[in-house]
Amino acid sequence: MRHTSAWLTLILACLLLLGGCATTPRDIQRPELNLAGIEIQELGVFQQRYVITLRASNPNAIALPVQGVRYKIELEGQDFASGMSSAPFRIPAYGEEDIQVELSTNLIRTGQWLLDKLRAGDMTLDYRISGDIDVGLGRIGRLPFDESGQVDLRFDNNQP
Repeated sequence: MRHTSAWLTLILACLLLLGGCATTPRDIQRPELNLAGIEIQELGVFQQRYVITLRASNPNAIALPVQGVRYKIELEGQDFASGMSSAPFRIPAYGEEDIQVELSTNLIRTGQWLLDKLRAGDMTLDYRISGDIDVGLGRIGRLPFDESGQVDLRFDNNQP
C-alpha cells in the first residue's frame, strides 16, 4: 500500500507541474518594431550620432517584459547601422511602447548614396529594421522582428 501511495504522490506532483506549464504562454506572437523617428544629435565629418525612436507593438494578451533589443537598420537597401540596447522596458498587453536607442554612423563608411539622395532633395528614405528582442518570460527567449517602411526627413514648419 505504501508503494501505491508513493506512485500516486509522484503522479499528482507531475500533474501539478504540467498544470503550471500549461499556464506559461507558449504561443506568443512576435511584437512589431517600427521606426518612429530619427533625431540628429551630432553631425560630424567622421561620425554622426542619432537617437532612434522605435515603436514596439504587442499583439498579445499579456505584457512583454523586454530585457534587450538587437537591431539592424537598412536605408534604401544599404546597411546603415546596427546596435543593441540592454535597457529593460515593458510592452503592455495589446499596447505600444516607444523605445529610444542611440546610434552612431560614419557617412564615409555608409556611402555616398545617402548624401547624393539628400542633395537631390529626396527627403524620404525606405528603411528596413530587423533583429530580435529578448523577452523575459521563461522559455520564450528571443522573438525576431523584420519590418520595413518609409521615413520622411522633411521638417514640417506648420507644427508648433
